[in-house]
Amino acid sequence: MKIRLAVVPLLLLTSSCATFFSGKTYQMNVCAIQHNSSLVVDDSTYQLPAKITVSRSMDDLPVTLKTDSIQKEFVLKASPTRMTVFANLPYLYLMPVAYAVDHYSQKRYYYGQDIILDVNDQETVLNNGFFPKFSHRIHDYFQRPYPGEKGQINFIFGSPFQNNLYMDNTYGAKDYNFFGGAKLGMEYFYSDNRYWSLTASYVRGVVFKRSVDGGDGSPFSSYADPYSLAFELKNNHAHKRLTFGYGINYSVNSLIYGRETDHKRQNTYSEKMESTYVNHSVGVALSTHFRFHEQVFLGINYRPNILQLQHDGTELRYEHLISLELLFKIRIKK
Repeated sequence: MKIRLAVVPLLLLTSSCATFFSGKTYQMNVCAIQHNSSLVVDDSTYQLPAKITVSRSMDDLPVTLKTDSIQKEFVLKASPTRMTVFANLPYLYLMPVAYAVDHYSQKRYYYGQDIILDVNDQETVLNNGFFPKFSHRIHDYFQRPYPGEKGQINFIFGSPFQNNLYMDNTYGAKDYNFFGGAKLGMEYFYSDNRYWSLTASYVRGVVFKRSVDGGDGSPFSSYADPYSLAFELKNNHAHKRLTFGYGINYSVNSLIYGRETDHKRQNTYSEKMESTYVNHSVGVALSTHFRFHEQVFLGINYRPNILQLQHDGTELRYEHLISLELLFKIRIKK
């Protein structure tokens, strides 16, 4: 008797939520394109449209569609339910035994929830489950062509929200990470999937370094205020939901280094000193973006500068700005 009682919780533990709450039968909604149609399922005839109760099974379900003049055989493929797909994922790692038990359970399958039949359909094996529909939607999403036309003009605005700015000036070579920025520009399509873009961007962020005692009892703090203004001209290629761009840029990379000393402990004053370092340089511009929506893009922009323009000539010196940016594009000419 004790052994039998011990088996009950063991069986419950080795059955996941997906099959524990799924019944042996379910109702599917069936309709047909043709009027006055009926459907034969397991020797029972239903006038369409109808809600038909069927048993869950891993075996395919043969059905017959009848109209006034013709009848046609169809096979409904068995597919895992949505609950099985998502609710069983934790069991794959936390309790593999339960996942294995459910893998052979009839209650984890169904034939689809809403089924539309057409007697003229050339396809007789139908898969209306969650997996095929979901995979088709994902496939259609990624295969959707870029909405561009020759002669189209777009207005661009957005934000380089995460930035890494590397500068090499008389203060030293150092990179700075900060948030914030703005970007504006225009695009002109010279073909359906290729276009020129001209943009202006500005990023800035204050990086506080430290606050220490100056030695005379007067604490001081030092900070760096990096910012960059740039203009980019790029040639871009669009492929489905991805865009790739390459071109040139002109940048003004600046750094304000400040030090502020507080002499209030000596009942005197606060002293602030700042030094500004500015580099004018040119380089290349590279970018790639993913189109989440028709007008919303998320991507990365890489702007390496290799030639600094100085008063007494030019100098080869590397700097860069790498930005994660969110862009919006509005078509102003079709």
